Amino acid sequence: MFLRAVCLAATVGMAPMKPAVTIDYAGASAAAQELAKANGWDGRFIGEPMPAGERLYAMAREMGKPVARGLIPLEAAFAACIAATVQAEREGQIGGYKATDIVKFQRWLVQESASKEAQKRDLTTHRIRRLLRPMIAIRKPSRTLLAEAHGVNGADGFPLAEPEVTDIVAMEVWQSMPAAPRGMRRG
Repeated sequence: MFLRAVCLAATVGMAPMKPAVTIDYAGASAAAQELAKANGWDGRFIGEPMPAGERLYAMAREMGKPVARGLIPLEAAFAACIAATVQAEREGQIGGYKATDIVKFQRWLVQESASKEAQKRDLTTHRIRRLLRPMIAIRKPSRTLLAEAHGVNGADGFPLAEPEVTDIVAMEVWQSMPAAPRGMRRG
């Protein structure tokens, strides 16, 4: 299914998403498996099939991040969800559910996850700007500003890409510069 979404994104000209990381706990001791369950492991081993509904909804949730970052348009994410649902229906994996109902919920999930990611990105941008203003006022070096901005981005889970953080720092420094005398340019 992920491969189909990647192929669809490639045909539309979009960048593919990274697959989720899977960890094999099959050979671990009982204590290690209990620890893994306490930290979010759902009890499935590598190669154990995920139910089609969970797989389809997980895919829709994962589509939110690239949509919020502008890597793929919302319509391409919807198209990938529809294609995966139709394929699961053809294979008889969706049980007694209607494909249209699954697609409606997937659309909602994509929009919600994209909205959450966009809010997270806006909040991180605000936190970076709020941190930088006093540091710019006391004339800290640019490498210090960049390091602190990347630290805030990392603390929030890296919602912004590295060039975006660098652009935010450059814009804040530019906006904090005094106005140029008449007839001259600043910078």
